[in-house]
Amino acid sequence: MHNWGRVPTVQNAQLGTDQLALIKIIKGCLKMEIVFKMIGIIIIAIGIVCVYDARKLTQKFFSTSDTNTATRNLKIVGFIIAVIGCAIFIFAK
Repeated sequence: MHNWGRVPTVQNAQLGTDQLALIKIIKGCLKMEIVFKMIGIIIIAIGIVCVYDARKLTQKFFSTSDTNTATRNLKIVGFIIAVIGCAIFIFAK
């Protein structure tokens, strides 16, 4: 009987301590990738909230007479924050 379709795993392979340490490092890197992607998603959400609720946030937190300028600036900042979040999400490897 042939063993063609069988993929070697940790259970059916005899690995040394160096190889097991490498597997643990790779698993840790995969967990960090998930963490960085979640951070990126949260930053994207913050940026989108800044863009869509800019007028409400400007009236609530800032007491300026020129709300249009403050709203525009808050939308620009929200867009930049969302782009930074996208970059973190895409390049998290």
